[in-house]
Amino acid sequence: RSRLKDDILDCKDRVGVDYDYEMEALEIEVDKLIDEAKKIILEYIDLERLGQIKNLLQNLNEKVKLIALLERAKFEYEKNNVENCEEIFKEILIAQPQNAIALRGLGCVMQAKGNSRQAIKYYKKALKLRPDDAFIYISLGNIFEQMQDYKNAFRYGNLSTMLGCVVMTLMAVIMFFAAPYIFNLLTNAENVSTLATTVLRVGLFAEPLYGVSIVASGALRGVEDTFVPSILNLLSIWVVRITLSFILVIPFGLLGVWMANTIELCVRGTVLLIRQLTSKYYKPKELILTDL
Repeated sequence: RSRLKDDILDCKDRVGVDYDYEMEALEIEVDKLIDEAKKIILEYIDLERLGQIKNLLQNLNEKVKLIALLERAKFEYEKNNVENCEEIFKEILIAQPQNAIALRGLGCVMQAKGNSRQAIKYYKKALKLRPDDAFIYISLGNIFEQMQDYKNAFRYGNLSTMLGCVVMTLMAVIMFFAAPYIFNLLTNAENVSTLATTVLRVGLFAEPLYGVSIVASGALRGVEDTFVPSILNLLSIWVVRITLSFILVIPFGLLGVWMANTIELCVRGTVLLIRQLTSKYYKPKELILTDL
């Protein structure tokens, strides 16, 4: 275990970049495989178990190689060496044709090279394997906008916004029930834990529309609709949140501030969703100039 960990860390130090969440997930898989192999060895070793250990070690070796290749690809991409990056991702796909990370990476490479149709092809393949990846939806929306395929740009912008809302809603539900247990771990003061749980639960009601505001803002930036969304964000924070905080803090205290924050996030998510659904920037530029 120690030697394999050192090899992975040595790979990280050579390329000089940090892991992203995919790398961390793969490292966790490596740990699980090592633990499983150790468990089998500790129980007993016979001919039947030797075959299982061999398969485990082969799988482990593949995971370690995959981590190294993905780190190299990330390093090359950050250095703008897209040709080298493309070769690495294709090397991964030879061994693992259904690797969603490599497919998404090739989509990024093709997008950087200006090959929109190939980028769409790889992104859609990755999307079949990882339908919950909001990055792919936004990337596809941006490509379709660049290709002046405004119908698909609008469609994927809306899909990514919906996905953001769904994910944030699920996390809010989990946190709503987990909140008291989490705060009990952080403090022994019952009154502090109770107050923290209450204000967090109030804030969680804003999470679905908060997710909408985050993703819709990104989708609108992708089609160059930036001025109106920025004004909406500014007014929402400085007019709605600040004003309501002053009004509600007197009768409700800390809870009033969180109520103001929740209301403001809901307002912001609603107005940005309306902007996403009605933005004329999802139309050809000639029509936008005509409207103006």
